[in-house]
Amino acid sequence: MASGPSDSTVLLLSTSDTDLLAAKASGADYRLANPVRVDPADLAPLLDGSDVVVVRLLGGEQVWREGLAALRRQPLPAMRPDQLALFDVSELKKYMTDEELVGLPDAATAEEKH
Repeated sequence: MASGPSDSTVLLLSTSDTDLLAAKASGADYRLANPVRVDPADLAPLLDGSDVVVVRLLGGEQVWREGLAALRRQPLPAMRPDQLALFDVSELKKYMTDEELVGLPDAATAEEKH
């Protein structure tokens, strides 16, 4: 993948060495790490500048519970209103605070429906 102003930086955290090797061989500009080898306290440098984080845990959530908790505590990057409009407000409510939802299209109608 060519690097440019519209490209996103993807952080791939996978316990599958095959995933990591394939991502590296793709030539795309991934940040790669095996999460079981990453101390949750050391996530900041990996997350800094990442636009998307993909986590794949073979064996389930219990493999990296503390790391997932640390990821969930991170602030969500700002998303353009036109992108947010693509999502159902009821889904966004699972991940955003009421303050973050203010001003989104259909926010009031979604409230009235529930």
